[in-house]
Amino acid sequence: MFMTIFHRTILPLAAAGAMWLATTASAAVIELDVTASWTAADFDVSSTGTSSPSAPPEDNDDLVFGIAPSAGSINFTLLVDTASVVSYPAGGSVAVVHDHFGYSDVSLKDPVTLGSATWETSDILTTLIGPDGAEAALWTDTDLTAGDPTLLSFRMFGEWAGTGGTGTADLFFGSRSVGPSGYQISDSFLAWEYFGGEEIRTTGYSASVAPVPLPAGAALLATGLLGFAATRRRKS
Repeated sequence: MFMTIFHRTILPLAAAGAMWLATTASAAVIELDVTASWTAADFDVSSTGTSSPSAPPEDNDDLVFGIAPSAGSINFTLLVDTASVVSYPAGGSVAVVHDHFGYSDVSLKDPVTLGSATWETSDILTTLIGPDGAEAALWTDTDLTAGDPTLLSFRMFGEWAGTGGTGTADLFFGSRSVGPSGYQISDSFLAWEYFGGEEIRTTGYSASVAPVPLPAGAALLATGLLGFAATRRRKS
């Protein structure tokens, strides 16, 4: 009697639980890997210093965050809760040039550095206004549960160390604009000594989506449950 209950009830529940744990433990949260690159020609070091009281205005050193004009790149990962989305499809009631998806629950997975600039993981993504006055930390042209975006817009403020003190480091992907055809996101990239300081400005970036890996303990539990269920089936 017990073995019948075990095979008909406990084993299916164990297998179902393991599958649920493996597929839904962090189903709403994805990792968005973002990369931008530039050449020496993308540097603009003509500024005589920032015009912001939050930055050292005397830093007129022909460097961006201490980096001389040269080829380089930056790569980092955002954690995006895809359940926090608002969407505006092209051809809908709000004029947009392409589909817009706005995500409000977004964070930086790990700290990012560029020269003397650092962007930490806590509360650094600023809110951006999109179609119909909606606000989001990240705007994309693609539903992140369906694929990789080709356009995205977000902005992060960090800190950079200059000879005159500590200033604000601005990292801005995908400026947004609105024209006769509606809202749209550009492929621009900007890293600069905020505000009005020396900068790296270019076009083009890439982004790819991946599921958030299960924590080691949860993955081990899921594997164990599935293995146990398979073993019991073979013995039966």
